[in-house]
Amino acid sequence: MKKSHKVSDLFFTSWKDLQDRPRIHAEVYGLNLQIKQTDRAKPEYGYQLIAILRRLRKNLKLVDKINEVQAVDIFNDLTFLDEPWYHFPVRKIKAGKLNLVGPDEHMARHSFDHFIYADNEFTRSMTDGGSIHYIRRLAATLYKHQGETTLDRESVDDRVIDMKVQDWELQLIAATFGHIRGFITKRCKHLMPAPVKPEGQDEHQVQPTGPMWQTLKHRLAETPAFQGFDKAGSANIYDCLDYLEDLAKTQSRKNVNAA
Repeated sequence: MKKSHKVSDLFFTSWKDLQDRPRIHAEVYGLNLQIKQTDRAKPEYGYQLIAILRRLRKNLKLVDKINEVQAVDIFNDLTFLDEPWYHFPVRKIKAGKLNLVGPDEHMARHSFDHFIYADNEFTRSMTDGGSIHYIRRLAATLYKHQGETTLDRESVDDRVIDMKVQDWELQLIAATFGHIRGFITKRCKHLMPAPVKPEGQDEHQVQPTGPMWQTLKHRLAETPAFQGFDKAGSANIYDCLDYLEDLAKTQSRKNVNAA
């Protein structure tokens, strides 16, 4: 190429760049998962690499002039592919006559109830091999119509039936929630410690988190800051999690001092 171009001139170089292109986001994410499981020596690896670059290209004419070595170098520079994202690329879902809107980045304005019930559906899907049924329930729990602030549990069943949403959109919603859940786990190290792998097993068996969160919600409702079960459920997710994390940290210190 006669003129020097940066990678960002030729390709989208962040998940944020794709926030208005949810279908491309989903395809690139899926292809990147596949390529991680493919031997670099196999032809499939090259095909998958090119497939990712084709979906990320901005300028078709310039990209066509890139040779194989340059393509590999560019792909290796796209480090964002292995990074999480915390915004919901699927912004809207139709459910009957309702237009449901996705959460803000990090679910920053959602209630504690929205998170704990969504987390239960998310972990239930993991125990059932990524069941679309539970992911639909996850989406119906997270997506709200205008003016809705608290979670109406009875409306979830109706929305699951009425939702017009494709499987790739559901998988992208689940992946996004998983990334936010990872963010919360790192934020709340005492409340949500990394699971210990049972001896003789390769992986920790995921369990639905509903019972755990209900116990913690009861505990939260008994505190001076979040008096009452309804108040605890409708409070901001991060206000509740930070408070519970502080309680868990204090208890951890007491246990250490008592040992």
